[in-house]
Amino acid sequence: MGKEVDNTFPWVIKNFSSSLQAEEIYSEQFVIGGCKWRLVAYPEVNNVGDYLSLSLYLEVCDCESLPSGWRRHAKINSHNFKVIDRYGFLIRIGRVRPSLSKTKAPPTKTTQ
Repeated sequence: MGKEVDNTFPWVIKNFSSSLQAEEIYSEQFVIGGCKWRLVAYPEVNNVGDYLSLSLYLEVCDCESLPSGWRRHAKINSHNFKVIDRYGFLIRIGRVRPSLSKTKAPPTKTTQ
């Protein structure tokens, strides 16, 4: 395994409420450990329009240019979420534990 890198990337989603209308929300690209990454969030809503969850994924950028067999070991911690709900209350969510519920997998890209 390679050298462990201790870096952080703060992601603030501006206009969070309106961003949730999208199927996915992308962060800007960032570089950690010499690799370009971005975060992708997939909001999940129920049939009433209430937001149930926000699945978060780490995605490597420019994957087409990477050599065959390229891979990295990434240790990810998500915490310190701050959300303002529809009533204007600030909700602080501490360390996130792994969910036991169904997660929405990101769509896979296919080439022809």
